[in-house]
Amino acid sequence: MIRRKRIKYVNTNRLKSKKCYNNSKNISNEYNYKMKQCKNNIIIKKLLYLIIIFPFITFFSFQMISIVPINKKQIIFSFGNYYIGQKILLKDNIEYYCIENCTSENRTFKLLKVDPLDINNDYKIDDNDKLAFDVSKSNIYNTSNKDNIGFYLEKLNSENNLVNTESIRLLTSEEYVTIRDSMNFGYDWDNGNWLANDFLGFWWLETPIVKSVYTVTPRGTYKLCSPNEKNYIRPVVVTCKDNVK
Repeated sequence: MIRRKRIKYVNTNRLKSKKCYNNSKNISNEYNYKMKQCKNNIIIKKLLYLIIIFPFITFFSFQMISIVPINKKQIIFSFGNYYIGQKILLKDNIEYYCIENCTSENRTFKLLKVDPLDINNDYKIDDNDKLAFDVSKSNIYNTSNKDNIGFYLEKLNSENNLVNTESIRLLTSEEYVTIRDSMNFGYDWDNGNWLANDFLGFWWLETPIVKSVYTVTPRGTYKLCSPNEKNYIRPVVVTCKDNVK
């Protein structure tokens, strides 16, 4: 009798243990199922987020790509077109003539000063504003020799006496011929023009290596002068178009 009770007790405990095991397993399976379902929900949400946000990213990316060339085009266009002989007033209220045709794509342009330089700063142009090409009689344009006109112009530029010029020099004899021909001024004329006239007098050109230096006469022709003679200076400057007033 006692043995039967013991067997029954053992069997009852086994059933209870098995039931607990099954319950635990069911709980574990349910937990795993919920975790899996949660992961799937996260993946679905991420996919939905990408589906929603991707068109916006694509749209704004194309917008940025299209904006860049437009802005670039506007900046280039703002430089303006200029032609040979066009009078230009810069921000320092000094007038120049453009000496080359340039399109809106060019950031800078070359200009020839309308009036000779006022060497002594007395606000008038007279014989006191004439300067020797080179006191030591050199006919070569030299920015390092203090006796040379090139040294004077570089010093003038470094002291910012002219508005934001990137470079300064004399007009070359080759450039003078090119400009004169492009304007159909001819070699000699009775009436003056912006390139040569009585008011301008004689002014220096940078000349190929010869024994003397060319000057421009009031009639538009050349005249060879000794480097230590004194004549007017009409500088050529390279400056940005943003300096136009």
